[in-house]
Amino acid sequence: MIREWEDPRIVGRNRLPARASLLPYADEAAALERVYEESPWIQLLNGVWKFHYAERPELAPVNFYDEGYDDAHWLDLPVPSNWQV
Repeated sequence: MIREWEDPRIVGRNRLPARASLLPYADEAAALERVYEESPWIQLLNGVWKFHYAERPELAPVNFYDEGYDDAHWLDLPVPSNWQV
């Protein structure tokens, strides 16, 4: 049986459909200033994220995205950063 990550028919898993990136602004003045970070509809992803490296895809944790998954043993990774270093 072919492994999932080697199957060319699988181009993604657990992902949202592709879409255009449109920047919402609170009003016309904010749009003209182009300060999207202050928009009430923008959420920046900067911060500290939990990180787990799996040597091979089949060693990746199952259901890590579940609400009750225990990631306490994972590393804390500042985002943005470079985990390879």
